[in-house]
Amino acid sequence: MDNEKSKSNQDVIQEFLTYEEVVDRSTWTMKALDHTIKMFFGEVDKQAIDVDCQDLQHFFIFLKNRTGRGGKPLHPETIRKYINNLASFFNYLEMEHYIQRSPVVRFRMKYMRPYLKSHQGRMSNTRQLISLDEMRKLLRNSFDPRDRAIMLTLAKTGVRAGEFLAIEVNDVNWKDWSIRLKQNNKRSNSTVFFDGETAEILKRWLMIREFYVSNGEKSLFVTRYGKRMSHNTLGNIVKRHAKFVDLHDDESHDLQRRFTPHCFRHWFTTALRKAGMPREHVQELRGDTRTDTMDIYYHISPEELRESYLKYMPTLGV
Repeated sequence: MDNEKSKSNQDVIQEFLTYEEVVDRSTWTMKALDHTIKMFFGEVDKQAIDVDCQDLQHFFIFLKNRTGRGGKPLHPETIRKYINNLASFFNYLEMEHYIQRSPVVRFRMKYMRPYLKSHQGRMSNTRQLISLDEMRKLLRNSFDPRDRAIMLTLAKTGVRAGEFLAIEVNDVNWKDWSIRLKQNNKRSNSTVFFDGETAEILKRWLMIREFYVSNGEKSLFVTRYGKRMSHNTLGNIVKRHAKFVDLHDDESHDLQRRFTPHCFRHWFTTALRKAGMPREHVQELRGDTRTDTMDIYYHISPEELRESYLKYMPTLGV
């Protein structure tokens, strides 16, 4: 214990972040963990090994009183993610025997359960699922070439936000209309496809992209300043356009009235299933982890998957 006591917060935080990097956490997860921990110890002036439930309560109150963009209170889901990030940190300290037990366990039992229940009545656990016509309306009313390309790519590939943000220009294969995604723990299949109308929109964006990029930025989609996008930037782009066609309500805590980048993945899955694509093909395109014995031994060739994708993916006419 004396050895642990001699280590500074900076030492144990760096150890934790190194561990998370070794187990292949995404760049965005690493940034979120680092940001949360720095925010926490900015409010709680204690050694990490001495943090208790009361310190977490103090941070919880701080988050509830904190405002986000536009001066609005943080969404309960955002607060939950902050606590989850702290749980990862203190679980690591417990695993490495710096502490006997993570204080987050007791804190969650004492505070988080009633807090989340208080929002249960006005929050739906089901994300918004829009129709084919609503997706067409959303895309046709986005006149910015970059933003239209962003939303169409999300809709036609069904990738997660983090996977999307990691795509680089050289990851796009124009010969077979495919994108090679960066490896991550959540995805079993790293290749996704797009169709002809997506190819046309992407090519238009690439012609414009050259006027934005700086310092050799490799990301497929960049900000107005030519830099790699953050999760917040992507979310704000999507919400802005969804709000314009009445698909997103900033004031609502109901997931049915909120439209986020993940809603494109929801639409992607449903659109392909409604079009008649076999379940195992949808599962492969989504990159879901194989759990069923038959799924583990049943392999789909890339060409078979590509043909199935082009057959069943709806045309949006944008």
